[in-house]
Amino acid sequence: MKNKIAIVTVHAGCTYNLIKTIKSINSQYVKPDLHLIVSKNYDSKILLYKKNYTKFIFKKDKSIYNAMNIGLKYTQDYFLFFLNSGDYLYSKDSIKIIKRFINLYKNKCLNFKTILEYKNKRFLIKDKIFKKKNFLSHPSFVRPPVNQIIFYNENFKILSDGIWMRDNKYTYGIKKVNNIVSVHALGGISTNPTFFSIKDNFKFSIKSGIKEIIKYFLKIFIKEEKYYEIIFSKNYIYK
Repeated sequence: MKNKIAIVTVHAGCTYNLIKTIKSINSQYVKPDLHLIVSKNYDSKILLYKKNYTKFIFKKDKSIYNAMNIGLKYTQDYFLFFLNSGDYLYSKDSIKIIKRFINLYKNKCLNFKTILEYKNKRFLIKDKIFKKKNFLSHPSFVRPPVNQIIFYNENFKILSDGIWMRDNKYTYGIKKVNNIVSVHALGGISTNPTFFSIKDNFKFSIKSGIKEIIKYFLKIFIKEEKYYEIIFSKNYIYK
């Protein structure tokens, strides 16, 4: 499985979002070696796209992090990244770019750039923030093949993905690459403050929990597009 790439897509909800992700992967000049979809929901429309893959696995899950752990069990020997339902690859060369860098950095995690998207508004991390800070984004974080899998903590409702990326970074090291490879759709559970995200943040610190409460009420009282403009204004530029 040397230098082979696996993409795991976790899906729950709208089939349209999943098809958008599948089309994005299928349009690549260089295809992934494995695409695993983990979903509670099954729609016959998905079968139309199954034939486009030499390897295509469909599994049911109990929760979002249980779904991701299912994905990890099947991808231990691959360079892995998560491109969840509604997210998509930035260009038709995205996998080709990722392959180029995994050949250079065979035993490290890779951290590429992600565009955050809400309707017609796009946000891109500032270069100085990307280089200096601990900026980790799920759809552009590539984990190398591993002897022992680091699993997601299923006791968390929201924050386990960040913990998982951090733990892999400390275990295998990381190389930041100044290339955009994916687009992350805003509006999902990872970017919406909720009771669960507040509870999870307080597990880390009081300061983190208070920040999440402020974001929660800000989201309630202003339009969603303006909300994202405010919370991303410091570290992101409009693209």
